[in-house]
Amino acid sequence: NETIKDDNKMQFAEKYFTDLKKQADRDDFYRPATTWKVKAEKIGTYTDTPDLTYTKGVKNGDIYSDLGSKVAKENVSVYVNGVKKADKAVAIAKGGDVKVGEDGNGVLTEVYYDADAETAEIIQVITYVGEVEKTVKATATKDAYIVLSAKDFRPSTKLTFETDEKFEDDAIVLYTYSEMEGVEKVESVEVAESAEGVVTKVVNKSDDTANNGLTLAGTEYKVSYAKSGELLSNVAVKGEYVVYLDTNGYVIFIEEVENVSSDYALLVNAQDKNDFSANRALLVFADGTDKVVPTAKNYKSGTDTIKYGSVVTYRVDEDGVYTLKPVATTWMTEETNGGLTTGIQDNVHANTTFSMTNDKAGIKIAGGTGTDKVYSYVAKTGNKTESTGAVTVTANSSTVFVVYDKAADEFTSYTGIKNAPTITAAADGDVNAFWYCKNGTMATIMFIVVKDNTVVTDDAHSTIFLSKESVSDRIHDVDGDYFEYQAVVNGEIKTVKVDEDLGDGLEGIYANYRTDKYGIITYVDTTGATHGFANFDGAGATKQYLHAGVGVGKNSKDYTVILDTKTNDYVITMADAADANVYYVDKDGEISTASYSSIVVDDNDKVYAIVEDYMVKTLYIQEVDDDEIPAGPVVSTGYDVSATIAGTAITVNAKATETTATVLDIAIAELQAQGYSNITANSDTSVTATKSGVTKVFTIKHNEAYKVTFTTADPNNVVCSPASIYLAEGDKVNVEVTNGYDNWNTVRTWTVAGAAATCGTATGTGKVQVVPVTMGVIDGDKTATMSWT
Repeated sequence: NETIKDDNKMQFAEKYFTDLKKQADRDDFYRPATTWKVKAEKIGTYTDTPDLTYTKGVKNGDIYSDLGSKVAKENVSVYVNGVKKADKAVAIAKGGDVKVGEDGNGVLTEVYYDADAETAEIIQVITYVGEVEKTVKATATKDAYIVLSAKDFRPSTKLTFETDEKFEDDAIVLYTYSEMEGVEKVESVEVAESAEGVVTKVVNKSDDTANNGLTLAGTEYKVSYAKSGELLSNVAVKGEYVVYLDTNGYVIFIEEVENVSSDYALLVNAQDKNDFSANRALLVFADGTDKVVPTAKNYKSGTDTIKYGSVVTYRVDEDGVYTLKPVATTWMTEETNGGLTTGIQDNVHANTTFSMTNDKAGIKIAGGTGTDKVYSYVAKTGNKTESTGAVTVTANSSTVFVVYDKAADEFTSYTGIKNAPTITAAADGDVNAFWYCKNGTMATIMFIVVKDNTVVTDDAHSTIFLSKESVSDRIHDVDGDYFEYQAVVNGEIKTVKVDEDLGDGLEGIYANYRTDKYGIITYVDTTGATHGFANFDGAGATKQYLHAGVGVGKNSKDYTVILDTKTNDYVITMADAADANVYYVDKDGEISTASYSSIVVDDNDKVYAIVEDYMVKTLYIQEVDDDEIPAGPVVSTGYDVSATIAGTAITVNAKATETTATVLDIAIAELQAQGYSNITANSDTSVTATKSGVTKVFTIKHNEAYKVTFTTADPNNVVCSPASIYLAEGDKVNVEVTNGYDNWNTVRTWTVAGAAATCGTATGTGKVQVVPVTMGVIDGDKTATMSWT
């Protein structure tokens, strides 16, 4: 509307409109459309305006009345979701009583009439109902999209739709779908409106016509052509329901509101009055607790029987008595004599293909080999279906997982697949699962029973760092008895509660932990490798952990750190600043975030690290005062000498008769063994040495020591190994013994003849044991005989 005064702009506009062309086209539902182009560039495709539009079932006589013209059958074409339906063609004629196309409420019917050719095209678009599984963010190569799970009407069971619009997981949505050859995709998605209330009337004709409907909270609703969810024949008057509506106000999805609580539990076992004079049930609840509860009815036998292994909802009255209701359908991997007869801890059926990966929506229940069976049990009819084919269940951020780990003998509850553990059934292990899908194949809650040999990797409850110096006094409150620690939990610094049974001495990285329902940590993986997390091997190709190294350095020009400088001098690249996490722990146990630039070379600070892909991903540096240098390992250079390096102190254990020059040689040899170079003796008690670009001055101390020779009567094939001669340091000797006769499955007490001595105990199964022997004051070489009871 603005006059173009600039000649250049005017010429451009004239040229643009000269090059602008239009052509007849079709949209994805085969509706007549116009496509506009400027040369080869497509501006857009715009659907033509139909002559008639209907949003409910229509007959050919209705179209005649509204169109005012008749059309012969051979000149009428019907397209449904973009696909031509030759068998649906019908003449447009006066008084016609024939349903047109897919007849029903909510079906969009558009009529395009060509008066010159006396032809008519009837285009129908069906609106379906589905559920949002997840939202996927845009990447460099792909636009953002959502994943839908279709309901009863399924052009496809898994659907995707590119959109930047935000949808909540589990949202009930309306979508249209083109099935036109070469297209076949979701065309539109929008959130469905809903209404909730008590049903007072149901109209359910046997032929399932468009007049079917219900009255909900005083409002009458007709059902949509593509209605899903509860069948009208199953809708109970006086029951409470939620209905979802299509864009024209027709009911497209019906869902019963549970008449007991929406809390779920797994029924493991039940008793009737003949057992203990009361009806009871053993339940595992969604929070991971399990309890025997009194029940209002006999769920073991009779008309109210509920199959063991069923997922149930429950209501608790003021007297603590439970009323149970089984969900519509429980799926399970174990079926013996109608259910769980031996308890979920005893896996009757060995499902060895179960596979669930943290943050992956698909859960593989059975691989289709025929060996792993899946059963569905419909509570209302009692029908049981067995399947040996491939079964995959999906999960999202709302799915609740209750996992029973037999090795730990406890349940742990997780909400959301991102927080759930990774569970992989071993070839010789079992996984049993019991689950409920409120909608489609999307798991609402899943109870998983894991046997000993199955791998459980709990990424959500992993890599916790506990600061020993921060531990509180023992606390007793309504939650339990525990200690409080400063901790780093999945990258967040916080105060955590640790069960008193775990004690106040925890320190460092723990690869896995569990909490009870009160948030108290009841288990930590003290081995570092129990759940597949290996101890650091110096490289870190896979996810590995360095536990309690001593000493830290760095080489800034290479963006590397030097870890455990006291013993190993591991030189490792740091991850990029955006991916690396560095934490500093002061001498009081307070934890703070740090950075690579803030790392200071220190000989005696403790270091803990998580290394993966040959890079340090997370680093913890624990401050240690110089007068609190931790003791280092003893590295023997012979039966009568050894050297210990701790910080910048070298302690040489050798006979009193050794000269200071020999002691110096022993210290230098140990430095060389630890990788130091450029070693210079400043005096008999001082040495300068360099390692990884760091130069240190070491002081040397001579600790007098003597050798002790042990002999054995060998009544049970017990031998000292690897030699019978040991170095005594101070008043103690650590003796290695091997039992080659039987297993040390009982505690043995050791005594030494020939010298005043006490011994510790040794237990184990055919392993080398280190037995500490206190000899008293040792002022010379000793010979002793070892015996035991």
